[in-house]
Amino acid sequence: MRRIFLNDEHQAFFDANGYVKVPFIRAGEIDAYRQQIMALSPTDNFNAFQKNLIHPQDYHCTFLDADKNYRLKTFDIISEFFASACASLLDNYKIVQGNVFIKPPHKGYVAPHQNLTIVNEEKYTSLSFWCPALNTNADNGTMVIVPNSHKKFMKYRTTNISWPLLDYFKDYNSPFLETINVNKGELLIIDDSLIHGTTNNTTGDARFVFHAMLAPQEADIVFCDIDHQNNKVKIYEAPPLFWQLYLPGSQPDNLTLKEEVDYTDRKLTPEEFKLELYEKV
Repeated sequence: MRRIFLNDEHQAFFDANGYVKVPFIRAGEIDAYRQQIMALSPTDNFNAFQKNLIHPQDYHCTFLDADKNYRLKTFDIISEFFASACASLLDNYKIVQGNVFIKPPHKGYVAPHQNLTIVNEEKYTSLSFWCPALNTNADNGTMVIVPNSHKKFMKYRTTNISWPLLDYFKDYNSPFLETINVNKGELLIIDDSLIHGTTNNTTGDARFVFHAMLAPQEADIVFCDIDHQNNKVKIYEAPPLFWQLYLPGSQPDNLTLKEEVDYTDRKLTPEEFKLELYEKV
């Protein structure tokens, strides 16, 4: 597998755990960049329940917003915000999606999941940067992960299908989950195949997080479409900014088909899940 990090210790920890937490190089600028985002005008005015083609969410996410202009402006801000961290931490990676996630008071449950498949994961690893604008914990919506779940389970992940493992993580009582508190001034970097989610914000203050998805510079960016009737996955080449402009749940037009492969992802029994998680290391 291609190298990800410039630092050997970061690489070793990430390989073993599927994530690494590091100091954020632009920690002193977090508030200024948050103000830039809050000056924009998404469809929900940052109050959640954006109209989309999948089920409504009680948190704000740039990816779910129908306003193309807002999403493009957010991408520019997020790209600038994370540019120095990308260059100083990673071995030749690029930002392919930029978001903010805002959990209003007493809202914002994000069920554990694996992120979108945006590269050929047999050759490359796509990443997510997760940087909060305040200290996060289980009370206000911090990150929760399934350790050692990266590079496992569902291979082809798209917004057009329901994640087959969702039933095991209806809430945060699962014994597989581990909470990672991330403070303002810290950057959490996760493998996009790692099972993760964020807890509900039970406090009276909004929880704000900067997020980006990244891929190796040389990797083709892809969109996967599942043909359940024929048990096939159609893998399309996606153009630049595709994942910033794509609306979840929609069927994109005019993409070039790269290949078609058998679809073998399926729902696992609890016993099969444990076997995959603990014995295939």
